Amino acid sequence: MNPSSAGTPNRTIALLPWISAALVPLLIVLVSWNRCPPMLNADSAVGFYVWEAHEAGGPWNCYRDVDPANITRDMSLFLTWWSPGQYELPGLWRLLGFSWGHVMLLSTLSGCWVGAAGCWFLARGIGVGRRAAAWFMAASTLQWHTLFSFGHFRGGDVLLGAATPWMILWAWRVRSSPGLFLAGIPLLLVGGLYLKLSAVLLVFPLLLTAGLANAWALRQRLTVLGAWALAAIALVCGTWMAIKIGFLDRGANPGSGEGRGIFSPVAFAVLSPWLSATGAGSLLGHIWWWLGRDVDEIWLMGGWVVAPLALAMWWWPGRWLLRPLARPQQIAMILLLGFSIAMFSALFIRGASIGVDDRFMRPTATVLLLAFALSLEDTAPRRRQLGALALAAIAIFGTAAAAQRCISLARMNAKGREDTTQQHLTQPTLAKLAAIDARGAPNSILIYLPIPILGLEIRRQRTLITDDFTIRREHHWRGRVPELLMAMPDDMEADGRATRIRGEFADYDAAEWRGEHIAGWWFWSATTPKLAPGASGHS
Repeated sequence: MNPSSAGTPNRTIALLPWISAALVPLLIVLVSWNRCPPMLNADSAVGFYVWEAHEAGGPWNCYRDVDPANITRDMSLFLTWWSPGQYELPGLWRLLGFSWGHVMLLSTLSGCWVGAAGCWFLARGIGVGRRAAAWFMAASTLQWHTLFSFGHFRGGDVLLGAATPWMILWAWRVRSSPGLFLAGIPLLLVGGLYLKLSAVLLVFPLLLTAGLANAWALRQRLTVLGAWALAAIALVCGTWMAIKIGFLDRGANPGSGEGRGIFSPVAFAVLSPWLSATGAGSLLGHIWWWLGRDVDEIWLMGGWVVAPLALAMWWWPGRWLLRPLARPQQIAMILLLGFSIAMFSALFIRGASIGVDDRFMRPTATVLLLAFALSLEDTAPRRRQLGALALAAIAIFGTAAAAQRCISLARMNAKGREDTTQQHLTQPTLAKLAAIDARGAPNSILIYLPIPILGLEIRRQRTLITDDFTIRREHHWRGRVPELLMAMPDDMEADGRATRIRGEFADYDAAEWRGEHIAGWWFWSATTPKLAPGASGHS
């Protein structure tokens, strides 16, 4: 027997996580580039419009919107609902000439690889062996939430996911370095919230966990501990106030809203790290969707079911993961997860406008995947086998879901001009929007769109973009333009929303509108002959 051939299978197995983490995301990009372009989340769509407005000479981080007092004019609104990193960093690819769809794919690919490198260094940094670190890296990269943005792009999730292992590694490295901890506070706070506002669910728990570790290291030097604690509190409060005054308070932000009760949302928050780490939350959501129901019904009102499940997950799998960890690792994991769950619960109870979605806990859930990887180094064979099975199942489920997503996108056959899938449109409606955009002089038509992502199909004409398709809002528009055009899906016509919205244009009569129906959409038009440029047309 050739000795060299005996080691070949072992070398292949050792390289498998590296090959998977590198090639699976790349393969998805290659397939998606032309055959199954990604969909775009509405939040990121608004961010892309902000980027385009700035590139056209507008102020930084400002959204160009139609002035409701006079629809012939535009105005700039400072965007505080989402973080600027969600569009500025993907915008770097746009500067190289890529379409927005390809920007989304390249941003997700680079985010996967940066996150994969971070997972490797995080695992090695806390003392995990090379084999277990490689499998942790692969499982994190191929996990459901990580690959989701290849099919449905959420810029903030991509960026925060890439940065998460590096942030956790920083907190671990400075756990007994009080000076470095203080120096990193402003960078972690500003950097985290620049990438995504919901990063507070990771950043503050990291600061609390690393801060307590440093306080414990200084416990024998009370005077130094007191001075250090005051400095840490001052830095956190000062940085937060600077972010609040300089950014958050300049407009509406998701920090407030109507409360959702206490018991059920808290039960969901306790369970959410497991849902996020495994991808089970998405599976349950699909099952409920197939049943014609919304899974939020369970998370917001089914606490009597969710709470026992959450407690069971922490009592059995949770204790199973914690038991073999070294004491410092156990404490760090408990504190980080505990603080994050507490913050998530507090946001729900306070009424913050944050979705009932386990993806917000995906960054914190990274430590659960890391704990699974640590079980690969346990002395008990059964524990090693179960840990490997869990990581493999998570990676296989995420990869299979990504493949299914590509197939579904290809079947939609709704590729727009920016290489994105316009899931609400078909080829006839895409052609109609393109024809409207090409008609007449630039900026001679104002096009009302009830879904933000549709604005990517318009290049020459002005747009009035809203989210009226998903959220009921009251608008009051004044003034007239040479031509006002409205694109309305059949659903909005059937339930009366379209009629109400047309009535919100106060200077237009109902009899003026002329409609054309194409493939599930109504295109309504009202013209104002010989209206002088810049005239308001108030009646």
